[in-house]
Amino acid sequence: MNRLFGKLFSQPEPEKPPLTPEQAGIFSALEGVGLRAVADEVARAAQPSIRLIDQPPTVSALPIGTCRLGGLPDLPPEMPWPVWKGVPMSFVCQLNLAEFAYLDLEHVLPAAGVLWFFYDARQEVYGADPSDRGGWQVTFYNGNLARLQPGQFPDGLPEGARFKPAALTFDREMTVPLAPGNAAQGTAWPPDTIHRYEDWLFNRFTPQQRSVPHHRIFGYPDEIQDDMQLQSALVSQGFTSQDDPAAAQAVQTRGDWRLLLQIDSDPASGMRWGSAGRIFYWIESAPLKELQFENTWLVMQSD
Repeated sequence: MNRLFGKLFSQPEPEKPPLTPEQAGIFSALEGVGLRAVADEVARAAQPSIRLIDQPPTVSALPIGTCRLGGLPDLPPEMPWPVWKGVPMSFVCQLNLAEFAYLDLEHVLPAAGVLWFFYDARQEVYGADPSDRGGWQVTFYNGNLARLQPGQFPDGLPEGARFKPAALTFDREMTVPLAPGNAAQGTAWPPDTIHRYEDWLFNRFTPQQRSVPHHRIFGYPDEIQDDMQLQSALVSQGFTSQDDPAAAQAVQTRGDWRLLLQIDSDPASGMRWGSAGRIFYWIESAPLKELQFENTWLVMQSD
């Protein structure tokens, strides 16, 4: 009787929405290498990313307010150059959102405005300790771009933290999780499936594509070490381990964190993070929606 009752009143599984063309491309690629069993999981877990492609460093001045990697920022008069523990920070990146708004199909960022990214010039901040807060800065400006003025390297900024300027172009790229568990939502994959998935990840791009610096906005990070979502959730709230009983609520916020910007080591610009690593700026969904870019967490990873 109970079994019949359950059958009569059980709800059917909700239909999944159709895959987008970008997701369908990932599904087909996985199906083509014998990974049909996990193709739908991975395709639905895929996240769009905006790749930042730096041009050869140039000594000529870039137009005021345009996107750039390294060099000097264009700042409003009231914005001081950020300092960490008495030392001016490295200027990392200037992003004019209007230049790549056409690639932000989800409209996550405003269609206009400028973001500036700075980081500890001595690279002693890894985002692994609550005391690291303040060792980076992200600032958003949505005022009149005519007010921006070319910056100058401040006294006290180490020579090695004065990066060469490079213009940026942009492209949209779908990213997939490096760790199968992120796509499978806890479902264990057989070892052979994991091996073939890792092979597919490695061969997804040509050697030339893999060799260039990987700078990106949004999407999955090209992580080198541990889970940065969990690290950001914990450390930003004052915890260094999820084993702390008081950290349970912080752990629950892990999924709210998303990659805002990833900057790779870039020999052409003179950027080298640790041992040829990367820096990652993370932000929670609510501050991102409210354009509270000061509420970010940075993680630096290297081999």
